[in-house]
Amino acid sequence: MLQVMSRRNLSLRWGCLLLCAAALLGYAGLNPRHNWDMVAYAAAGYSYLGLKGAELHRAAYDDVRAAASAERFKALTERSRFQRTLYADPVALEQRSHYRTRVAYVLLALAASLFTATVSAGTVAVSAGAGAAALLLAGALAAQARPWALLLLPLALAATGLGEAARLSTPDALAAMTALCIVARACAAPA
Repeated sequence: MLQVMSRRNLSLRWGCLLLCAAALLGYAGLNPRHNWDMVAYAAAGYSYLGLKGAELHRAAYDDVRAAASAERFKALTERSRFQRTLYADPVALEQRSHYRTRVAYVLLALAASLFTATVSAGTVAVSAGAGAAALLLAGALAAQARPWALLLLPLALAATGLGEAARLSTPDALAAMTALCIVARACAAPA
């Protein structure tokens, strides 16, 4: 009887955890923030494909235009002097090369773009997926230590900003997921 209860509790815990992760994935994927970094990561992706100069500029902004609403695209290209400069000058956009250093994020966004049709949407898919995976890992680690700790996940999600990071075109959620993978691996290693 105790073994059946234990299995039932474990199933309930994992069911709740999977439901929370699916909710985060759905929410982040359907409500992306479309921040300016999306432009830079789209450009980084196209530069990985060998595009340069005006061709890179055109591809990146066409990609963003396809992923964002007309209103949001306007905000991403006209809100500040910085944005207006990058939109008007292909060389200025190409000089934002430090976005290329996020190799895993850019490559995953390129891979996701095979399913999302744009690199910009690929960045959203990677962030949303990594956020959901980070939530699963955090939940698994918490439940392993103390089953009641799962009740703290919504609070932790809000306090850490993981839900917001999952909506942004940044590698933040991927970094959180990677760190939690390392912690989970360390916890699973024999002493």
